[in-house]
Amino acid sequence: MKHTPGPWNRIIADGYTVRHPQIYSDTGPVANATWLGDGRLDELNANARLIAAAPDLLEALKRCKFDSLNMTLEDREFCRAAIARATGDQP
Repeated sequence: MKHTPGPWNRIIADGYTVRHPQIYSDTGPVANATWLGDGRLDELNANARLIAAAPDLLEALKRCKFDSLNMTLEDREFCRAAIARATGDQP
C-alpha cells in the first residue's frame, strides 16, 4: 500500500480550539499527533511538523545520488534502509 501523496500540511494545536495537531493532504486527513492523557502542546506540535515533512524527506532521500556524495558506505546503507522502511520495502 502506498502512502498518501504529499505535500502534507499541519494544523497547530492551541489546546483550546484545536486540541491535537492535525496532519492533512490535498486529499484529506492523514494523522493526528496525540496520545492519551495530558498533551504537551510544544511536543505535539513538533511531532506534527515532523510527520507533515515526511513525504518531502522521503523525496529528498530518493533524489540523493549516493555514489556521487562524499558518504561512507555505512551512510549510504542507512539512507537506503530509511527509504525501504518508509516505502514498505522492508518488514
